[in-house]
Amino acid sequence: MDPASRKHEHPDGKAPGPSMTPGSDPPLKVRRVSPRKIAKFYNVLAAPLCERKGRQLESAEPDRFRFFPSRWEKFSDSGTDRIELGGFTPFNHIRGSHVLFLADFHSNDAVLSQVNALVTLCESFILSLTIALPYYPHGTMERVEREGEVATASTVARIISHLPSCGSPARVMLYDLHALQNRYYFHGNAAASLHSTVPMLLSALSADAARIPDAASGKVSAIAFPDDGAAKRFGKLFVQEGFPIIICGKVRDGDKRIVRIMEGECKDQHVLIVDDLTRSGGTLYQCGKVLREFGAVGVSAFVAHVAMPPEVCKKFFKKGSHGAGEYAIFDTFYTTDSNPIVADKLPKDDVFRVLDMVPRLMEDLD
Repeated sequence: MDPASRKHEHPDGKAPGPSMTPGSDPPLKVRRVSPRKIAKFYNVLAAPLCERKGRQLESAEPDRFRFFPSRWEKFSDSGTDRIELGGFTPFNHIRGSHVLFLADFHSNDAVLSQVNALVTLCESFILSLTIALPYYPHGTMERVEREGEVATASTVARIISHLPSCGSPARVMLYDLHALQNRYYFHGNAAASLHSTVPMLLSALSADAARIPDAASGKVSAIAFPDDGAAKRFGKLFVQEGFPIIICGKVRDGDKRIVRIMEGECKDQHVLIVDDLTRSGGTLYQCGKVLREFGAVGVSAFVAHVAMPPEVCKKFFKKGSHGAGEYAIFDTFYTTDSNPIVADKLPKDDVFRVLDMVPRLMEDLD
């Protein structure tokens, strides 16, 4: 082959194809790569009771989270807020960043203080705002029965929905919302994303099952719900894990309403009662009592949000200062630290077992 024709030879020795003219470069081979999800980097700020969570996030994944503590004070003469948010001085780390705010709405005063902070953040040229609000206490007041009653689930959501725009709606992360329709109260400059604490509970039960041999020893073998609504909401998550389901309900008995087992069998089972929250603890106790009466070898409980005042929490203690409380029929009472003003004060050596929200939050963020 003469040199003139050799210079047009294809690199692999084959003749040029129809799309390749003599003297042109060979076509590029493009390798298709599946897109990989890249986690955002968040600057984290927190309400006073959530600062521990902020530090946990940074400690767990410093390449993904950077926590800035803030100063939450009151003017002594008026009691109004004196707040200085972290991350702004001596260098402004907040501008042009994705911000994660760990919120805690346990009281009206706490809400207003954090709204002041959130307005400032939205006006600080941030790229996006994510509000982690695991427990939305106003969610239990989502409707009115008489003219003049105030549906605070709607009014508080409306306040958050009217935060200044930062280019895209603020994401409000809510866990096991009491009434699912509450998500639609967030609109405009805020959008709700719904999540569940049940995966946290299932992980804890799986870890317990590895060390507890059987139901008689405390291994959870069945799931009960205090009413049909809770069963419809959470039941599928436990059925797919192989747990038999028991449904309780209240029935009229003369002038009283008492709890009865409406569906399922609890004999020789260690039953875990599951609900989204409790304030008085009475329904949980009544469910646990009837389950034991009908042959359960053990009873435990789980609520996503513990909203009980201290005097109610003491009723569940196995070894309180005055002995066991009147509701002390539970082997273990699982809950989460979604409501830190209550959860952080629960004794660690009694019936309550508090599950940490931080790993679940990290999983659900992106």
